[in-house]
Amino acid sequence: MTIYESFGSNSINDVEPFTEMEIDDDELRLIALLFPKKKNDPTTGGVVGYDVVLVDLTSLITFVKTELNNATPVFRICIKDMQCRDGEKGSFTLSSHVWIGSMLEHSKALRKFFSATTTAEKIRKDQLAELQGMQLLLKIKFWIADLFDFAKARTRLGCQMAASDIAPYLSPHYFDECEARYLGGIMTPEGISFKECLKNVAEEQPGVAVCTSHNLAPKVLSIFDLKKGFLEDRSFQSQRAKWIKERKVLSRGSA
Repeated sequence: MTIYESFGSNSINDVEPFTEMEIDDDELRLIALLFPKKKNDPTTGGVVGYDVVLVDLTSLITFVKTELNNATPVFRICIKDMQCRDGEKGSFTLSSHVWIGSMLEHSKALRKFFSATTTAEKIRKDQLAELQGMQLLLKIKFWIADLFDFAKARTRLGCQMAASDIAPYLSPHYFDECEARYLGGIMTPEGISFKECLKNVAEEQPGVAVCTSHNLAPKVLSIFDLKKGFLEDRSFQSQRAKWIKERKVLSRGSA
């Protein structure tokens, strides 16, 4: 099931929030905006879910243009009084993750606004700084270690997420769906999302197995500003060995 298919008819706003006009379903091109929900805890903190809001693309473009013309900083644009999937109403800020993960793929106009007001590298650095406080970073390192050690990690790497809107290679052995979607919204030095980057890797050699240690792992290292030397760190090796044992226990328990 995709994120779009999980909506019921009652999740769509009856009044278009940008113009306060009644919605005509035949004129809408609805897109889903995913707003990360985070838990600020040093041990278990990270992305724990998403608020999902349906909006009309044309109205969103007009609203963003107006806000930018009013000198609102691009990542401080706020959509107010919107109903999300769980029926609750709230105000939602168009953060870098929302732009990259939910908006850019749908419109040339939005991509133009985006490129005119920010740069890919600054966004990436800001996102990587945010990752430093998350347990998710350690999971990324476990994943990278396995990408370099495909022969022993084939089973873990080969699993696919059930949701079809998740980027390839983000196995559920390392990430849950919330974390995988969050990673998909990381900006790369190429100026595209990490999700799009992974899709491009998969499409470069259709029908041919990707060599993860040569074609994928170095790219992931570069995107997350990591040096391969962490693989030799004894503390990391101990953490990874413990994690592998835990994964084996979980796998046996679900068999």
